[in-house]
Amino acid sequence: MFTSRHVKHSRLLLRHARKYLRYKDDQLSTSDREQIVAGMKSLREALRQKDRERIHSTADALDKTLHRLTPVTWESHWRENCEVILVAIVVAVGIRSYFLQPFKIPTGSMQPTLNGIIGHPSTDPAPNILRQIGEFIALGRNYINVVSREDDQVS
Repeated sequence: MFTSRHVKHSRLLLRHARKYLRYKDDQLSTSDREQIVAGMKSLREALRQKDRERIHSTADALDKTLHRLTPVTWESHWRENCEVILVAIVVAVGIRSYFLQPFKIPTGSMQPTLNGIIGHPSTDPAPNILRQIGEFIALGRNYINVVSREDDQVS
């Protein structure tokens, strides 16, 4: 019903070893290929016999063989970390540039011209609500109805 951890790890190691052989079969020397195949065979036999100590020892031997053939280099870790950091910076700058641009307006007199918000007096009626919504989404245009008294000036 439940499989122990060392059996799961050993099966996973066998699967990775088979995958490694498929990928690198043409580049491996015959001695390395035979060593991997022999390690896989002995690990399968140990799994069939359910001998915990033998499973550990053969799995460690196969793991060391695979690590010897494909060593993990620190340069790859640095490269991956730098790539993740650069992608995060690009995404953050992109979101900030196109969607969220926080800034402070130094004086209240500059607020009407923020992002080109300039009022133009017009006697034409505002378009219907659907067109206003469409122009707001597409152009960022917003219609504000400003009503003044007759003797006031709109500037």
